[in-house]
Amino acid sequence: MLGTQCELTVHDSPPQNGVSRRGMRTCAEQAQAMFISSGLPHYLWEEAMKHLSGLQNRLGTCALAGKTPYEARHGKKPNLAGVQEFGTAAYVKDLSAGKLDSRA
Repeated sequence: MLGTQCELTVHDSPPQNGVSRRGMRTCAEQAQAMFISSGLPHYLWEEAMKHLSGLQNRLGTCALAGKTPYEARHGKKPNLAGVQEFGTAAYVKDLSAGKLDSRA
């Protein structure tokens, strides 16, 4: 049987959350590695986790025989042209800057 399988568990029972806890620990370790390589402050933790989940949705998995979740759903490979490296410098335009001030 392929697809999502419903597995009932007892509520408020952490021992039955093994797969979920392992997945979150793996994500946290990968986000930690991204912080170390980028040198960004730790208050950007949420942004790192969002970036990581976006990358994981575009990478192949064993459960899908090497296909990406996007590819399994839509039948074509995802376009990765717009994916930025985590920690890339970004500039914001300052509309209130004076004539001789920096505008970014």
